[in-house]
Amino acid sequence: MEGRYLYLRCLLSQQKAQGMVEYALIVALTVGILIVISVTNPQLQQSIVDIFARAAEKVDTLAAGT
Repeated sequence: MEGRYLYLRCLLSQQKAQGMVEYALIVALTVGILIVISVTNPQLQQSIVDIFARAAEKVDTLAAGT
């Protein structure tokens, strides 16, 4: 009985690891595609820079307490 329990436990942990690897691959592929798109499209690149600049300004404003 204990052998079956250990087998099922091992099987479930392998499935969790496989799921995490698949998730990481999907995220990596998505990030790679977004990087290629942003590098090849100057308007999108400028929009991204503007968004991060506005976010940095808001963080600085909040950090200054004003």
